[in-house]
Amino acid sequence: MTPATLPLRLAVDGRVLVMQPTGIGRYTRSLLRAMATLPGSRLKAVFFTHERIEDHAFWPGRFEQRVLRFPEPMLVRPYWDEHVLPGAIESDVETFDVYFSPLSVVPARLKLPSVATVHDLAFLRFPKVLPLKYRLYWRRAMKRTVECATRLIAVSESTRRDLAAFYPGSERKTKVVHEAPDPLYWKPPGGKAEMPESFRGLGRYFLAVGTLEPRKNYPFLLRVMQQVLVAPGCEELKLVIAGGLGWLSAGLQRQIAALQESPSFRDRMVWLEYVEFSDLPALYRGALALVFPTLYEGFGLPAVEAMAVGTPVVASKVSSLPEVVGDAGLLLPLDQEKPWVENLIRIANSERLRREMSERGIERARRFSWERTARETWAVFEEAAGHR
Repeated sequence: MTPATLPLRLAVDGRVLVMQPTGIGRYTRSLLRAMATLPGSRLKAVFFTHERIEDHAFWPGRFEQRVLRFPEPMLVRPYWDEHVLPGAIESDVETFDVYFSPLSVVPARLKLPSVATVHDLAFLRFPKVLPLKYRLYWRRAMKRTVECATRLIAVSESTRRDLAAFYPGSERKTKVVHEAPDPLYWKPPGGKAEMPESFRGLGRYFLAVGTLEPRKNYPFLLRVMQQVLVAPGCEELKLVIAGGLGWLSAGLQRQIAALQESPSFRDRMVWLEYVEFSDLPALYRGALALVFPTLYEGFGLPAVEAMAVGTPVVASKVSSLPEVVGDAGLLLPLDQEKPWVENLIRIANSERLRREMSERGIERARRFSWERTARETWAVFEEAAGHR
């Protein structure tokens, strides 16, 4: 009997499903949809949230949620973690096999086997890229999660190593299960998908995808692109940024606005802000390359999404990106701008290079699938449930 044919009843921390589907929200939707649609799947899930989930088309069966009315500000979140959520689950604990937190939060007094996905440890690796209140919250929450979770899922070998470094002994309960591109990203036969009308005037562009926050290293990207866009053969190119506002982004917003108003880069620095998930594959496909000079990633989903649609990837040689991108893209150091400028100019001016990188990227992306992720995650849940 394969794991997916065994019954599995999950209590899920569904707070991320209330938010716009970026990052962990997209992970949660993709994973649970894939688990529920595995051949022979007998998955039942109840989603515990602080607000009603309006967008639950990802869930193929009868959608169940329990709304625990509670404010979400950071200063009161620990009370939700330690009292509100476990209290709600405890009242019906015998109906569940496992508690699952895609948000890496496991309550201490939960009377149920638990699995938490750990996406990254940026708050420890790069503490200055987060506001103080978030750093304090995550230091406490992650310590408790590592101590109390029955099993941990790390989304990359890089994240598993970070867990082992900061929380010795955690490797005994940690399993690496990679993320994957959504099925929307696989390149359709016969050419490119239809570009949404709002993107059709973009012309030739490099693309950056990610929330405007310090970890994404946008100031470095803007310095590089100011040199690329004035190079021979690049005079008509643009930089397109797809990402909503994050923390500590006020200075970056001013930088982008100043470049948008300057004579040299007017109309060539395009900030689209948040882009609907369904529109992202076409935006990737239309780009000359994804430019991803991030300081740190737990997995690096934009890189594998770009590869899946055949868009070349130029990324920083840090954390999980060598593991995810391998030799299918260009991995560059972050202490020098020159290699970035030179390689982006080469990509812009060489269709042959773009085609070669596209082929390597598609082949690399095939290593990652949500079906595989779902099966491996199911096995972790079954292992955890055996400890009840």
